[in-house]
Amino acid sequence: EYKVLKSLWRLFHKANPDAQKSRYLFGLNEYSTEQNAIDIGTDTFPAFKTAYETYIDLHNALMGRHADELKNIITNYQPNGTPLDTAMHTLRKNLNGVINAAKSSYSNGPIEGINRKIKELKRACYG
Repeated sequence: EYKVLKSLWRLFHKANPDAQKSRYLFGLNEYSTEQNAIDIGTDTFPAFKTAYETYIDLHNALMGRHADELKNIITNYQPNGTPLDTAMHTLRKNLNGVINAAKSSYSNGPIEGINRKIKELKRACYG
């Protein structure tokens, strides 16, 4: 379990891990599917498994633009003493904005990118 959590941590950030194709995973030092490695890591710690499943559900609802499902996940979340509690509290506090972001196709990403470039230019010109 330690090797999976330590060296294969990137698998836990994937939205759709590969459950079909077996490949050599260096943390396990054997051939396995990505989903099997995730199962090994989450079966040991029930609180982590709950947080991981909630994260995947949130991600799928947000990327799939399922506003009702997203609202249901956020409002029915039960705190369990993990750092996810803080994130879910923030989402619950800003629920209207989160639901609108899921419904809308607009994004503030391009504006944020321009702001970052302006700040980089300011820093480069200063020093």
